[in-house]
Amino acid sequence: LNILLEGTLHHLGLSNDIPYGRLGKVNPPIREREHVEALWQAVLRGDIKTVVSDHACSTQKIKEGDLWTSLAGFGGTELLFPLLLTEGYRKRGLPLERIAELTSYYPALYHELYPKKGTIAVGSDADLAVIDLEKEKEVSVETLHSAQDFTPFEGLSYRGWPTHTILRGQVVFENDKVVAQPGVGQYVKRPVKLHYKE
Repeated sequence: LNILLEGTLHHLGLSNDIPYGRLGKVNPPIREREHVEALWQAVLRGDIKTVVSDHACSTQKIKEGDLWTSLAGFGGTELLFPLLLTEGYRKRGLPLERIAELTSYYPALYHELYPKKGTIAVGSDADLAVIDLEKEKEVSVETLHSAQDFTPFEGLSYRGWPTHTILRGQVVFENDKVVAQPGVGQYVKRPVKLHYKE
């Protein structure tokens, strides 16, 4: 079977030895450090083909309640490259080209958006992230570009942050500021065969 194994940044970057409380509730749950390392080994072996944010922007209010009533999930899109560069590239030797494959090429390929997405080529969308490999920053809810009022990554330090994001050739993020006007996004329809049929 052509099964896509996918990892999330929070399962590669967080472990349950930190007391997140209900703010860290996500499905599947955050596990022990040994499980985090096992996931990294699967990334390094090439078993895991994509790494995603699984971004679910939520607020502390939505997380209120007990284990069963508190909503699962939290945001993290902005941390995808900093985490992969710090924990993958610097700490475990994950090559930069593999990071491009994990975040761009394979997602486009597996979801049949290639070659419109996932490559730099004539006729493809010019979607690019420009990264400063030396830029180091501590994660803080005040500096993240999200409506979320908490982050389980609070206080963690990562090295390698995007300075520019280019969408179809247009700069939309530059030096920690969103510079695009609302409405520049475009819906990208996936092939019909990917929709469930009985």
